Amino acid sequence: MLKRLGYLLLIALAFAVGTQAPADWRQFIGMQATQIQRLSSVTWSKYASKYVRTPASQDSLVVATQVASPKIPEGQPIYALQLGEFIDDIQASVAMQRYAAAARTLDLPMTTLAVIDSNKDPWTVLAIGQFPSQDAAEQAAARVQAAVGLESTPVIKLPAKPAS
Repeated sequence: MLKRLGYLLLIALAFAVGTQAPADWRQFIGMQATQIQRLSSVTWSKYASKYVRTPASQDSLVVATQVASPKIPEGQPIYALQLGEFIDDIQASVAMQRYAAAARTLDLPMTTLAVIDSNKDPWTVLAIGQFPSQDAAEQAAARVQAAVGLESTPVIKLPAKPAS
């Protein structure tokens, strides 16, 4: 507790001293910062022509993150990656909108499932993808997690498509 208080007092003291610094010190530090920025840009432009042939655009830096979505035969189990469980439909629709862009980028379908837990409470499960096996879903998990910004996406089994 005393360490935190001492640390906060030290920060407050440093701030107070910084605001009381003479104007010529601030002007000197500002000139030094400007000079460093100018020198770094001159140095970069001197060597950049040797290594950079064409300027990169933001789109050229984005890695294509499409995940193959194989055709699943009718009557076979379908696996997906769970993005979340929601007790409120509004939360589920907000989450679906949040992940919709990533799903389009990955070219994977999103699925919502209505489930009832052991306490008879209704839940909405949000899932992404349709994979023919658990292994296929686990292989795609890392790319999906990176695209949607989640640390974990458990593999779940969706209801099988009815055979026609």
